[in-house]
Amino acid sequence: MLVYKSGAVKLRLGDILYDVSAGSNCIFAEDVVTINTAEKQCCVLGALRKRAVVNPDINCLVNSVIDLG
Repeated sequence: MLVYKSGAVKLRLGDILYDVSAGSNCIFAEDVVTINTAEKQCCVLGALRKRAVVNPDINCLVNSVIDLG
């Protein structure tokens, strides 16, 4: 997670940046989990109180395609 002075939040996964913004409030209980399919394990990371909307940063995607050329 990258938090800028402006308040903008981005998520970096590998070489791709994603824009992160606030989503809707949760109206029922939800948990965040991680699943390891190779070892058939599931681990609850915690309760979810707020949602986030994560979209690929288009500029980052375009620049990565240009770098391939």
